[in-house]
Amino acid sequence: MNKQISALPDNQKVQVFKPDESAIRIHSLEIAEKIALRVKDYSALEKAVDAKLEEQALFAADFDSRFMAGGDRKSKKFQNDSTVNLKPNDYCNKFGFHYRTVRRWCEKLLDPEKREIERQTRKEKIYCLFDAKPSDNILVTKFTGNNEWYTPPEYIESARAVMGKIDVDPASNDHAQNTIKAQNYYTVNDNGLDAKWNGNVWLNPPYSSKEIKLFIDKLISELADGNTKQAILLTNNSTDTTWWHKAVNVSNAICFTAGRISFYDQNCGPSSPTNGQNFIYYGSNKHKFKTEFSKHGKIMEEML
Repeated sequence: MNKQISALPDNQKVQVFKPDESAIRIHSLEIAEKIALRVKDYSALEKAVDAKLEEQALFAADFDSRFMAGGDRKSKKFQNDSTVNLKPNDYCNKFGFHYRTVRRWCEKLLDPEKREIERQTRKEKIYCLFDAKPSDNILVTKFTGNNEWYTPPEYIESARAVMGKIDVDPASNDHAQNTIKAQNYYTVNDNGLDAKWNGNVWLNPPYSSKEIKLFIDKLISELADGNTKQAILLTNNSTDTTWWHKAVNVSNAICFTAGRISFYDQNCGPSSPTNGQNFIYYGSNKHKFKTEFSKHGKIMEEML
C-alpha cells in the first residue's frame, strides 16, 4: 500500500490532501470534459482527462490508506477525522462517488504502469470521437502497423490457415513481420496505399477515422480490379460508421470477436482496448473462414 501511494508524483505527495476539495475538483473536471466534448475542443478535452485522472489517483490513494484496501478497519492516522465512523460505501457516497468506482480507481490508478495504461485508454476514447491528430504521447491505434501495438499470433495463424498464405500486409512494420511473414509489406515510410495488393491480403489499418477510410477504399478498389484474391480485415466493430458499412457490403463473412482482443507491444505487454473487434473476410473460401474463426467469435453470414 505505501509503495503504491509513494508512486504518485513528488509534487503531489507533499500536499495536505483534503478529500472534499479533491471531490469538487473531480466533479468540476467532469463538467469541463462535457463542455469540451460538446464544442468539440479536442485539446481542452485531453487536458481535462489528464487532470481528472491525476485527481482521481490522489483520491484513490487517500481512500486506500483510510480503509486498508476497502476493508472496515481504519488507518490510525485518520482516527481524528470526522469521517472515521463511515463505512467505505458511505464515505464514497458522501463525496458523490459510487464505491465500486473508487475501488476501480484504486485498482487502475495507484500503480504507475497501470495508471499510464488507463490514461492512454481514456485518450483513445477521445481520439475515436475526433478526426484530429493526437498528441505524440498517445497510443491510439491497435493494429499491426506503424505504432506500438500488435495483433496476437493466434489470429494471424487463423488468417494464414484460411487464405493459405499472406502475400501483402499494407499497414505494417518490421517487428510485426516476425508473426505475419507477408511476402510484401509496407510501412509508414513507403505507404502501402500507393502499391498494388496482389494475392492474399492481411489488413489491420490505422484506426483514425481519416486513415481507415483510405485503407478500406483501397481494399475495395483492389478487390474490384482483381488484384486482391482474398483478404481479412481487422477493425473495431464500429457498426455506426460509414466506412464499416462500406467494408461489409462487399465482404463474404464476418467474425465478431468474443470479447476484446488484447493487443500487445514489443515487450509483450497487453493493451486495454475500449471496444470489441471484428474480422471481415473477402474471398471464395467462406466455409474455411467460418470453421477457423468460429473459435474466436460469432460468424455472421445472413446479414450480407
